[in-house]
Amino acid sequence: CDSTATLNLTIVVTPSVSVTPSGPVTICDGLSTTLSSSVTNPNYTYQWSDASGVISGATSTTYSVSSAGTYSLMITTSAGCSSTSNSVVVNVISVSTPIGLSTSSIQLDRATMNWSSVTNADHYDVRIREQGGSWTLLSNIITTSRQKTGLTSATTYEWQVRSSCTSDSSSVSSWSSSEVFTT
Repeated sequence: CDSTATLNLTIVVTPSVSVTPSGPVTICDGLSTTLSSSVTNPNYTYQWSDASGVISGATSTTYSVSSAGTYSLMITTSAGCSSTSNSVVVNVISVSTPIGLSTSSIQLDRATMNWSSVTNADHYDVRIREQGGSWTLLSNIITTSRQKTGLTSATTYEWQVRSSCTSDSSSVSSWSSSEVFTT
């Protein structure tokens, strides 16, 4: 039989979508990170989800995350085909207030301030003053001790320390209790 047949075939390709950063992502308490889609098309719809399900109102190509959890993105094409991204785990960490304060090597014009290490600390900030005076800030200390020079003889000083989760001190612990010493 000699006949010709015509077949119309539509092939729909669903885009492969991924989220960056791919994770796991660690952020400090009180801060956020932005998750982004690898696919952006104004004709597609976007829906972010976490372990609890769909996140209401999260329908952009990016999503700002400030809570620990596992996040993913579903893209739906204008033809109604859907693709779900990789899951990204976001961890939130915090730092505690340093303890174990002590002052050593106290001399006429200097002293060394010491404290215990804090888990997840990027660095420490110390503030010191003549008792009752104004604070002087010593920032970005990466060890658990700091010598302060230029002190006045026979003077009582107080100092405190805090830990920072971030390099820019945007997420810090509260200040410790005061440690007091006299030169």
